[in-house]
Amino acid sequence: AVRSHVAVGGHFGARNVVALQEAKSHFKGLIDIQLVALAISPMTGCEGADNRAALASAVEA
Repeated sequence: AVRSHVAVGGHFGARNVVALQEAKSHFKGLIDIQLVALAISPMTGCEGADNRAALASAVEA
């Protein structure tokens, strides 16, 4: 298995996770690829609202 961390948040939101899930599908049956969403800072307060939303979207994706 290969595990990779994927940055989420900021101006790219959860798009990186979606793109890597698509790439992962091309290797199904050949290798087990595990994706871990890694939210960027800040995560707390008003400033972190978009990053928290991106992390939630990445988990749902």
